[in-house]
Amino acid sequence: FASVKINGLEAHLFTQGDALRAAGNDLFIEFRDAQGELADVGDVAFELVLKMPGAVMHSIGKVMRTATPGQYRTTVEPGLAGEWKATLRFSGARGNAETSFLLNVK
Repeated sequence: FASVKINGLEAHLFTQGDALRAAGNDLFIEFRDAQGELADVGDVAFELVLKMPGAVMHSIGKVMRTATPGQYRTTVEPGLAGEWKATLRFSGARGNAETSFLLNVK
């Protein structure tokens, strides 16, 4: 449902359906290099932030490696629909990188 560039790689985010929902979401993240090959990036973090007047909400899931190098999994539960700022970061053999982008939670 979303793709972003990060440190010369393409990160693809997958979930059931075409968007994140306010209730629990299994989120899969994969990183691919310029040749389209899966790329192991080391430790990965994913955070959602929603700023509202007088309040800030966070949804942070522990990102785990899968059995396939370059593919990761987490669960996020935003709790509210809206436009959330997503931050994706990694640190490992491919360096340290971070990118932020907007995601619409339904």
